[in-house]
Amino acid sequence: MKNVLVLSSISVIISVNGLSINNPNQISRRSSFTDSYNKVYNSLNQYSNVYNFCQGNFIDPETYTPLSNSELISVQALIRNGDHSPNIYLENDSKVFNFCNLSKYNSILRPVSSVMVNSTTDLITEGELIELSSKDTCEPGFVSEKGGLTSLELGKIVRSIYVDKLGFLDPTLKNPDQLKVRIDSIPRSPQTAKFFLSGLYPVSGNDTGVIIKSYYLPLDKENTIDNWASCSKAQYLSDLIQSSDEYQEYLKQNPENISLMNTLYSTNTSEVYFTKTRYIYLDNLQKRICHNLPYPCNSKGQCVTEEMYKAFNAGVNWEYFYQRTMTKNSAEYSKLLQGNFIADFKRDLEESVRNNKNRKKCLKKKAPRFYIYTALDSTINNVIFTLLGDFPNTFIPPFSANLFVEVWKNNSSGKMSVRVIYNNQILKVLGENGSAQP
Repeated sequence: MKNVLVLSSISVIISVNGLSINNPNQISRRSSFTDSYNKVYNSLNQYSNVYNFCQGNFIDPETYTPLSNSELISVQALIRNGDHSPNIYLENDSKVFNFCNLSKYNSILRPVSSVMVNSTTDLITEGELIELSSKDTCEPGFVSEKGGLTSLELGKIVRSIYVDKLGFLDPTLKNPDQLKVRIDSIPRSPQTAKFFLSGLYPVSGNDTGVIIKSYYLPLDKENTIDNWASCSKAQYLSDLIQSSDEYQEYLKQNPENISLMNTLYSTNTSEVYFTKTRYIYLDNLQKRICHNLPYPCNSKGQCVTEEMYKAFNAGVNWEYFYQRTMTKNSAEYSKLLQGNFIADFKRDLEESVRNNKNRKKCLKKKAPRFYIYTALDSTINNVIFTLLGDFPNTFIPPFSANLFVEVWKNNSSGKMSVRVIYNNQILKVLGENGSAQP
């Protein structure tokens, strides 16, 4: 498959908005913390008209155009969860985030089951039906009603392209094996899958009771998330990168912002997920912004400001950028964390192409042709960084971010080509080791 994008190798040539490392042993001082942080901060401002964390741009049926003189062979869709509550609450957040009664929508949702398997190549059985919260109060990290309905709408839009416009998927679930759905064990993943799939195949007609099956791996094998627990060397490299002068300089900036944020939490803020990253702070503030909630204030009347939010937003985006691209350990670190999922992703692509490239001559009824992965922000970013992405695509993926990897077969030459669409933007596809030839 020389003419199909190779996703297994993670290039040592990583380029992000002009900061590139061709030899990770020769780090230029121009990649100092101040310069690189300012680049991220300024880029977030520059792209504020096209990048909105609260919702990614949906793939657009009106502007979507199939490749000329070509047959669509395979699609892989990475769908990020919709809006959800913060992962760690401030002291009174259980009273603030009270819009997570997803069960009220059960009448319009399709039954979806999930089962844990030991390998992504195992047979997918029916498993247990995914159930939704019936409480208004949001559990930390759970999909909100807004997030669920956004995923439902995205599913409808995807249907309008791959069912109605292209006829690529069957209009009913008479052949549910055309789909292969991968989730993870984090609750918002199956919640998102149930809403998205109910948009893709609305509850109606004779297939109302047809159950769509999904699967996930045990936590010690899960690779759709950055799973340091499954790889001790990845944890070692993470610690090494975070102990660098640049990263330590980053952690020491804006101490007054950190002090104020810590007064808002009743949990222990000396834990590593507070001291080695600023993600938890940003996570809470972003969820407020997406619901037009005011910034929080402490008992002394000190409140988070817009400028504080911008600093946290730039900082967390910088964290990912720095760790994955800027240090001498970045290439190996990225490969250890994202390599296994990228290998699974590549195997799914190759399997789908192999089973479907001669579909018109020899139909394999049980061969999946539409792979769906309900993904976290890190899952999508891992794919974007593997594709040597650039700003603004390497910013933290927004809620309901959607990435589609399509494989097309030319009707005249029989050659395969790949098209990648991320948040309604066609990405440039590079070949092996970053070559210009796909």
